[in-house]
Amino acid sequence: MDRTLRESVIPDFDGDAYLELPTLENVGNSLALEIWFLTRSPDGVLLYNGQMGGGGDFIALNLRNGHVEFSYNLGSGLATLVSPNRVPLNTWHVVRVRRKKRRGILRLNQGRRVMGKSGPRLKELNLNQPLYLGGLENYTKAHPDSGVTMGLNGAIQRLLVNSEVFDNLDERATGGRGVRR
Repeated sequence: MDRTLRESVIPDFDGDAYLELPTLENVGNSLALEIWFLTRSPDGVLLYNGQMGGGGDFIALNLRNGHVEFSYNLGSGLATLVSPNRVPLNTWHVVRVRRKKRRGILRLNQGRRVMGKSGPRLKELNLNQPLYLGGLENYTKAHPDSGVTMGLNGAIQRLLVNSEVFDNLDERATGGRGVRR
């Protein structure tokens, strides 16, 4: 067994930086996502994944006016869940979101769970754009209802998607710009 210790690298974003990862897979019917982050600003994108052309299905985790927003659209209506508590700046936080068909749950740190659901009929999330962390290459690629308008001024330490741990995010990146390590 290899017991080599590896130093974890924590990507730091300056508001114009981003990391691009492969499109989220196996999230059509359900998704469990956890992201550990630090922010120096009350606004910015943590995560975005959508469809090419800026329309259609998407999921987004944003900071807006100091609150975490989890937005998603399965093609038949928007759901936006907002944390009841503000996110203190310059300290580490964890946000957990779950989506099963139309129903979603958001929880910031150990705070109260917020629940909601998207519009009726469509129940499956279809994504084909890269997964973006901390910002986007081009904000016109984001769905107009996503609330994604500016990059993160902070850091993302860890990402879990359906129990798969994404440590050392920069090693998994397929692209990006301006990320400090």
